[in-house]
Amino acid sequence: MLAISDCVVLATPASPDGKKLINKDRLSKFKWGSRFVNIARGSLVDEEAVADAVDEGRLIGVGLDVHGFEPKVNARLNGMRQVTLTSHNAGGTLET
Repeated sequence: MLAISDCVVLATPASPDGKKLINKDRLSKFKWGSRFVNIARGSLVDEEAVADAVDEGRLIGVGLDVHGFEPKVNARLNGMRQVTLTSHNAGGTLET
């Protein structure tokens, strides 16, 4: 699926063993020129590997609303025009 998808959206609970679902190996299988969006957990993504994939042109667009070390964001990703960073704020509502 990674090799043929134009856009991959990660939406899953955190991994109990701490493994990253999106890492260098999986990113190498992404279609060239694809997009990646993470709305799951920041701990599931190797942010440096994502930055490398943007640098090499494998990813042409990235959207992250969760980050590995919230509230801090990855400095490399923060400086990339192809990357949109937002703050995940579902826990900030009165209802939750």
